[in-house]
Amino acid sequence: MHEKGLRIVILQGMYTEDEVLSNRGHEDAFFKELEDELRGEIESSIGPVERMQFFPENSSQGIVKIKFESGLHAEECIKVMNGRFFDGREIKATFWDGKTDYRVIRETAEELN
Repeated sequence: MHEKGLRIVILQGMYTEDEVLSNRGHEDAFFKELEDELRGEIESSIGPVERMQFFPENSSQGIVKIKFESGLHAEECIKVMNGRFFDGREIKATFWDGKTDYRVIRETAEELN
């Protein structure tokens, strides 16, 4: 039996800041289309998704947070998606650490000065 936290996967690199900026004013449609594509592929090949969340305010990382109904499906998602290429970008797939808030925009040292 898996802990609840092990049902949540983080996919990094699913979209770029440029993609979000080029869809300014149409972000909802952009993320809806991405969600439909990603959910369709994952649910047909891996298993049911409970929830999918995007973080446009921190778009430089291209984060998608996916909560699965089962820890086994989350594990399979990591096996299938980690290292895979999406739109020319390599995807990094990991379990969520249960702490990181991807809504927070982290400023670089240069931006703080």
